[in-house]
Amino acid sequence: MPLVAKTMETALLPMFKAMPVDQKIAGLMFATAYVAYASISAPNAPSQLNALADDAAKAFDPGAPVGAAKLMLAFVKFWAPMICIPVNQLAIAPAIFTPIGDTSLILHVDDATPEQQAQALANALHTLTLASVKVTLGPPTGGTVPIT
Repeated sequence: MPLVAKTMETALLPMFKAMPVDQKIAGLMFATAYVAYASISAPNAPSQLNALADDAAKAFDPGAPVGAAKLMLAFVKFWAPMICIPVNQLAIAPAIFTPIGDTSLILHVDDATPEQQAQALANALHTLTLASVKVTLGPPTGGTVPIT
């Protein structure tokens, strides 16, 4: 099945409503939303929930520089063990995440409602994921195809 931004938006909304100040809680809420989204095409995504939550919490540290870069590294690590079911394919295949496009994740949502914040982040991450995740096809076709 194709990835759907609305799935992540719905799952991110509780985080934006709660606005957790604890990095670990925010990391877990973020990771839970991203895993719910990724699970549509990567059935083993839940196995990476805790690792993504830990890495996201480190990226959310306001005192740490390069938070967005740490989040990109978290996605690289998250997708590394993934197996995906590419559209129009009968077999599962491994995935890779190579950040492509806007990786800053700077969203201009001043005075936005939690719903608008969740929607903006979900759309940005969905666009980034579709551009960055490639599924490796085995023989006889070989090569990679974008995740959908």
